[in-house]
Amino acid sequence: MSTKHRKRTAKESSAEIPERHIGWSGSHFRKVAFKDYIGARVLLNNDLALQGVVLASTCIEKYLKAVLASAGRRTGVHLDRDDFLSVMKAHGVDVTSYINATFIHYLGRAYAFRYIEPTNGPASIGVEKYKLLAELDYCVARFEASLVVTNPSGSIEVSLYAAAVNARDERVWTNNYVLNALEKTAFVEQPSPLYGAFAAPLHEFVELTHPRFKATNDGNFDLPTFTVEGNRIGMSFAPVAGRFE
Repeated sequence: MSTKHRKRTAKESSAEIPERHIGWSGSHFRKVAFKDYIGARVLLNNDLALQGVVLASTCIEKYLKAVLASAGRRTGVHLDRDDFLSVMKAHGVDVTSYINATFIHYLGRAYAFRYIEPTNGPASIGVEKYKLLAELDYCVARFEASLVVTNPSGSIEVSLYAAAVNARDERVWTNNYVLNALEKTAFVEQPSPLYGAFAAPLHEFVELTHPRFKATNDGNFDLPTFTVEGNRIGMSFAPVAGRFE
């Protein structure tokens, strides 16, 4: 049986960096991750939900790879792999003690929406604005706190994130419950735009929005769900306990 298109297992994807291999360092990954983070926040704060969640996905993938690189490891897999976190564990790096694994899987689903083709899908994604911003900001703050990068001189590198925080860069501070020391549940559950997108082979790309939706701070990112029956596309918000106004 041919294995031409077989995906590698987590063990196969977890090889150590070869001797004298020159690759991206933790510093490089952290810098490009932060730029994606800025882009994601600007897009989400301006209600460009799909574009924002796609950049949030690339941002978190690069931060995860920064953690790996700092541990002397590398991987060529992307966040759309269901076993991405297993690949990291195979490297001896486990972030699930402080990062919501459901959120990582959710961002992996967003990977499919980078390019929309007639044969894409079925794939769906939902964006609850403040809920996504809150989880993104928390994750980035935790990654930044855990990554310590030294310069060739031995001094600790000041990250782009730390510089932006200290400069009170509005792109980082606006609607950031972590930096503004806001209560998370109150922040997440304030009314905000809800966005849903669905792509299925040979169907039109469907986007739906609602201007005022109260999310629930439950760590669930499976909203909404879509079904296809013939030429009919249905959308459901159950069993998420969010509510419209």
